[in-house]
Amino acid sequence: MGGDPTYFAIRSDGDSLKIKLWPTPDSARTIKLRMYIPQAELSSTDITTTLSIPNRPVWTKALFKANEERGSELGKEGSSLHRSYLDAHGRAVANEQTPADSTVFLDR
Repeated sequence: MGGDPTYFAIRSDGDSLKIKLWPTPDSARTIKLRMYIPQAELSSTDITTTLSIPNRPVWTKALFKANEERGSELGKEGSSLHRSYLDAHGRAVANEQTPADSTVFLDR
C-alpha cells in the first residue's frame, strides 16, 4: 500500500510534533509546513508583558466581549463592535499572509 498521500494528521508528542500521512508514501516526499508558536497566555493581573501580536484585534475583541457580558446591544454578533473586531483581525492576518498561505498542495 502506498502512493501519493491524501490525508494527514498532526499531534503533539511532548515537546515535538508528529505528522502521519495516509496512505503511506511509497517513496520519499518533501512536505512543507508553516507553523507558529503562540505567545504564552497572560494572567489577568499582568500589565507589563508586551504583546507579540498586533494589539488592535485584542483591544476590539476585549471591548466586544465586555459589552457582550454586560448585555449591551453593542455586544451582539453583527454589531458595529463585532464588525470592528472582525475588520481588525482580518487586517492583522492579511499583513502576515504570503501567497503560499492561500494554497494547499503537496510538493512532488
